[in-house]
Amino acid sequence: MQSERAVRWDGVLNGVPIMRLAQISGYLALQQISMFVRENIATRVADRVKQLAGNMNRQAKHREERKTYSQDEDEQEDW
Repeated sequence: MQSERAVRWDGVLNGVPIMRLAQISGYLALQQISMFVRENIATRVADRVKQLAGNMNRQAKHREERKTYSQDEDEQEDW
């Protein structure tokens, strides 16, 4: 019903105005690519989360190694 009123308001009878067709086709194009964009974003976020988790694990490992190394040095200095 709303589209019929829009057609009559533009003064076009027995047809659809070009601007309305452009709006409809733009909407349909967005609908087609939206799933691809969602999947692409989800993949990139998952990759980034894996990378961040790896970085955090590596930092924790290095921190533990530094603690162990400094404790070993402290023990050697006591002797």
